[in-house]
Amino acid sequence: MKTLKVVIITGLSGSGKSTALRALEDIGFFCVDNLPVILLPKFLSITISSSPKIKHVALVMDLREKSFLNKYEKIFDVLKRRGYKIEILFLESSDEALLRRFSETRRVHPLSERGMVMAGIQLEKEKLSPLRAMADKIIDTTSLNVHQLKDTVQRYFLPASKKKRMVINVTSFGYRYGLPV
Repeated sequence: MKTLKVVIITGLSGSGKSTALRALEDIGFFCVDNLPVILLPKFLSITISSSPKIKHVALVMDLREKSFLNKYEKIFDVLKRRGYKIEILFLESSDEALLRRFSETRRVHPLSERGMVMAGIQLEKEKLSPLRAMADKIIDTTSLNVHQLKDTVQRYFLPASKKKRMVINVTSFGYRYGLPV
């Protein structure tokens, strides 16, 4: 059994994967963004042999890599059979929230053709549905700001001995914007 814990952060574009990666880095994970899935076995092998002090690794893997969808399932299965502890964290958000985030940042959705962001979001949801089904943890980031997402991710991955702190959530809302989610 390998002692290296591997967290694969994936999900919908605009759902907060970079924020989740930074949250894990803040609690001691070695983090890599956009590593090609084909390099994952070699990366883990090198990490174990050359850096024995690294016990937790987090990687963002998603549709930005063109071959990801075709290869992730087989590679994850091989690594699990080799004894790696792989956990998949899937981030998602409502269509409206994703559309708002893309319009605020003015970034291009990786699957949108001719600027049709909503079509790209729908296509991405469809393509990632098998990966979502494989996920160990799914976080809906629709109503979370970056600080709440960071806290949620850290609470999930921190060891039980470090979780003993009181958390108070206060929600303020106005009826004119509707009830909180």
